[in-house]
Order: sequence, then C-alpha cells, then structure tokens
Amino acid sequence: MKIGMIGLNHLGLVFTAGFTKLNHKIVAVDKDAKVIAQEIKNNSLRITEAGLTDLLKSGVCENRIYFTNNFSLLSDCQVVILSLDTPIDDFGNLDIEPVFKLVDLAIPHLAAGTLFLVSSQVTVGTCDLIQEKINSSRPDSNIEVVCFPENLRVGQAVEYFFKADRFVIGAKTQKAYEETSRLIQEIDAPKIRMDIRSAEVSKHALNAH
Repeated sequence: MKIGMIGLNHLGLVFTAGFTKLNHKIVAVDKDAKVIAQEIKNNSLRITEAGLTDLLKSGVCENRIYFTNNFSLLSDCQVVILSLDTPIDDFGNLDIEPVFKLVDLAIPHLAAGTLFLVSSQVTVGTCDLIQEKINSSRPDSNIEVVCFPENLRVGQAVEYFFKADRFVIGAKTQKAYEETSRLIQEIDAPKIRMDIRSAEVSKHALNAH
C-alpha cells in the first residue's frame, strides 16, 4: 500500500522506516525543504535511533521511500499519516496550531476515500475538528479520520515499532479499524479498537505511564 507521511522529525522518520520495512511504499512529506535537503537526502539526521539510518537508506535505494515537500503527491496515497511531533511546553501544554497548519496543506490533495490517520499527540477532540475541516472543504470525499496514537520509546523507537505490546486504533467505523489494522498486520500485537476521543486520551495516559 502507498502511505503518505506528513511531518519528518522523530515520529515521522521512525514511522517511515517502520512502514517501509512492512512492505509499504512511503511518500514522506515535510513542508520545510531544508529538512529534506540538509538532513534526509544528505544523511545528516538530527535524531539518533538504532537502525533508523539503515532502514531509510534501504527504502530510498529500493524506491520504497520518496522524500518531498510537495503535498500534491499525497493524491496518490490510499492512507495518509499525520506524524508531526507536536510542540509541547514545560507545563505539558500542547501547541496544536502546527497540526492544523499541516492538515490545511494536506486536505486539498487527499484522494477520495483516503484514510487519514492522526498519530501526533493531540488534545481531546482534535480528530473530530480535523474531520469537520475535511467534511467542510471536501464534503463528498469520503475521507475518514482515525486516531492512531504512537507509543514509541526514544532511543529504542525502531525496535519498539516492531515489538509493540499494543496498537490503539480510534475509529468510528469497522471498515476504518480493519483497514488500519491491515497496515500493521505483520506485527504480532493486539490491535485495540476505541472510539476516537478515548484513543486521544490513551496517548496522554501512555506518556504518563
């Protein structure tokens, strides 16, 4: 399956490497051309995760990863994952504005029927607001938003992606839950379905664990 990945820092790069290893093709998008040019194409990542560089190199060499700042290339993806590392202050407050900015850049280019996964940490109710944005600007697009919170461990993120003890999937429909589950079907871990707001809460609970 072809997956669009939006936001290429820690979460986005680990997800890009992980989903590529699961035999998906990735269109990895970041609005900052400097991130693409200086860090990724020149192999000078700001983050250090065991195995990450090798997986990204292999994916590029095998034409399974394409890095770009061109959001229009999302139109060829059946699934798009919002993987921005959400800014957070010293008091634990999230800055959601960058999330919505990326959503606004992506919406015009999403194909009809796209599954839009939100893996960024967000405040409760954010996924509903994203769905409302999509429904307002693309009323006949049949794009469904799913909350797919990550639970990666810094320093062991690549390993833990493949050895996760659970995946939480916040989906309104059984179809969206099943399609999301198929993305990670090769990983032997429970795929726990929740309503979207419960899935958003679960990310905060996982962080506090």
